Amino acid sequence: MNIFERRVGGRRYRIASQSLWDPAKQRPFARQAVLGSADPAPVADLGSTRTVGTRLVGDMGALVWVAEQLDLIKLIDQACGLKAPRGGPTVGEMVLAVAVQRACAPAAKCHLAAFLESCVPRVPCLPASTFTGQVVSPAGRPSHG
Repeated sequence: MNIFERRVGGRRYRIASQSLWDPAKQRPFARQAVLGSADPAPVADLGSTRTVGTRLVGDMGALVWVAEQLDLIKLIDQACGLKAPRGGPTVGEMVLAVAVQRACAPAAKCHLAAFLESCVPRVPCLPASTFTGQVVSPAGRPSHG
């Protein structure tokens, strides 16, 4: 095995080459693979960067992953026995969203939609605006909190 650089069209590339023997043709041949550019990687000046905004990813993603492994939303929905509201989150989705918000960025439920909008992974596929400060009480009536 041999690794070398070759210039093609003004750019340098690293090539891996291997010499082999072809027993049928009774002669050697070479296999080559282009490993990639040999030009220096572009340099980013991190001193000239600035933070425009931040998004919570890790904590929420980890909690949602655990909830998915436990099938938590389905278990809560089955335990409550309520039908899913049309166009809104189920009780299980709402409970999980509130629990994740309280674990990641404790705040009142009225800030839930803004919290969900600021996070990359979403609990359900519903828009964050459908998660209001209201939650469904065990009797099925909306309550504020």
